[in-house]
Amino acid sequence: MYQEIVMPDSDNRNLQADAANTLIQVMTGIRTRLHEATVNAPPQVYQAIEELKARVQSRLEHTEQQLSEIAHELGETEEDILEWLKLDIRSIENRFLQSLLNTTDSSRVEIQRWLNKNRNQED
Repeated sequence: MYQEIVMPDSDNRNLQADAANTLIQVMTGIRTRLHEATVNAPPQVYQAIEELKARVQSRLEHTEQQLSEIAHELGETEEDILEWLKLDIRSIENRFLQSLLNTTDSSRVEIQRWLNKNRNQED
């Protein structure tokens, strides 16, 4: 069903050369249009670009300042967070131990009932 098409090397080289030439023409056209657009751009475009750069720089500085403040606050509260985590872990441990003890106690009661029942049946 599937038939491989094999082209002679000369045809293959011609296709590659055509593709390369087409790509070069496209890239040359793009470069020419970009050059024309930048040369013919009105001063307002350049001014808008500079204003945008200034805004971006300002926001970047503001973001860096906010990150610095957050890092400082986290540094101050790090000990509080660690203490809270220790308390929370102790609470989880206590709940687990209590659950384990409750399970053990109920198992012990069941075993004792079973032993008593077996003793009564033997008598």
